[in-house]
Amino acid sequence: MPAGEMDRPEVLRRFEVTVEREFVAVRASVDEEFMALCPGCGHDVLMVSPDRAAAALGIGVRVIFRWIEEKKVNFVEPGAGKVFVCFESVQRAAGSKDGLKEISSGESK
Repeated sequence: MPAGEMDRPEVLRRFEVTVEREFVAVRASVDEEFMALCPGCGHDVLMVSPDRAAAALGIGVRVIFRWIEEKKVNFVEPGAGKVFVCFESVQRAAGSKDGLKEISSGESK
């Protein structure tokens, strides 16, 4: 060892990393979501109310209605003034399935 190295104290550096995650837990009633055959996708999907989809994705409900008007999302109108959107198509319209706030049938996470 070169002279002087034994006299030098070892320098240790400590880093602290904090990770914060935010999620939305939304409870839904039967009136807000159900599994059904999506007319656009052609398979069983989670159909949700526009309010529920907007809350789950952290976007405004007007965005969901605009996507319906622009035919960017699949939807059904079962009557009584109700509209339900295919959550898979809403995720696609939003750009990605990953990184979105998830919703799960009646479960809060």
